[in-house]
Amino acid sequence: MITGAFALLLITISLLQPLARRLGIAPSVLLAMVGTMIGILATYLLYTPRTDVFNTIANVFVNPPLDSEMILYIFLPILLFRPP
Repeated sequence: MITGAFALLLITISLLQPLARRLGIAPSVLLAMVGTMIGILATYLLYTPRTDVFNTIANVFVNPPLDSEMILYIFLPILLFRPP
């Protein structure tokens, strides 16, 4: 379940880059907006009393199973070596 959630997240990120170019806004702005929406939706789905169906997938985004070292190894090269 964790692998599928992160795969879906990476697919979403890859689709946002061309969408940002088409809309004429900076990709980082669109990524921040979508990331905020994913966080709000995951928190709502995890803590709402209406349904428990999405608790496992929402828990992956609310409490990610990554420590700070793993985040640096995964995301720092992408941020440092992206083209201008």
